[in-house]
Amino acid sequence: MRSIDSDFLAYGDESGTADLKAVSKNYPVFALVYCLFKVSDYVDEVVPRIQRLKIRHFGHDQVVLHSADIRQRKHRKGPFASLSLDEMDALEEEVNDAFGRLPMRIIGVVIDKPAAVRASSNSSFDAYEIAQAWCGELIMRSIQQRSSADWTGRVHLVAEGRSSRQDREMEKRFELVRMGKHQLSLRSLPDVSLTFAEKATNSTGMQVADWAARPIARHALDPSETNPIWDRIAGLVDGTGRAFLPDDDRFRGVFLEI
Repeated sequence: MRSIDSDFLAYGDESGTADLKAVSKNYPVFALVYCLFKVSDYVDEVVPRIQRLKIRHFGHDQVVLHSADIRQRKHRKGPFASLSLDEMDALEEEVNDAFGRLPMRIIGVVIDKPAAVRASSNSSFDAYEIAQAWCGELIMRSIQQRSSADWTGRVHLVAEGRSSRQDREMEKRFELVRMGKHQLSLRSLPDVSLTFAEKATNSTGMQVADWAARPIARHALDPSETNPIWDRIAGLVDGTGRAFLPDDDRFRGVFLEI
């Protein structure tokens, strides 16, 4: 029987596109951000807290709290259409406050796409695959730093799905990460597994990751930019994200510091 006291869950979301052929002048980055929870915290505290927030504002917990929908004011849609501007302001503030106080660590990878284009000129470079591989290493490192030496649990990564074909291909490639055979591997990661969920899934963890991804990418792109959500996130970001990559000139400048 599994023990939820020793397992971890990490929910991931993207910001920007991993397509290196599409480099926006104003947003030339691709970010993959994971919110890492101890399962017992997630089950006992995180999910009930966000369910209460939803019920307080909507009367039920079936609303998906997508950050883009919450920021929308003039063209509110779906369950948000019934809220006044004042109610939307109150909801956004409460979501920001609640999410910013959750018992979690945030691990992110932000890729500078122009640098990745240069890296891809002499090697195969899949921005999404590279981000998933390095997040796997950083997440496991974070868990081992937080947990006792005899920790024997697992960490389950739940990422936003793309197409069925892409998800199946990424699952195959992630096996290289688990076996320690990926180009970014520093070791094997047999206790890490990866699964995918649709963005529309009413998953608390996925909604938290959606909330965190873009502000983290914006901060990495321009730390001087006014970024109120980053101010709430900064203390939750795991310092292992500053770890050195394997000594390989191909990755020089590709990863931005968070």
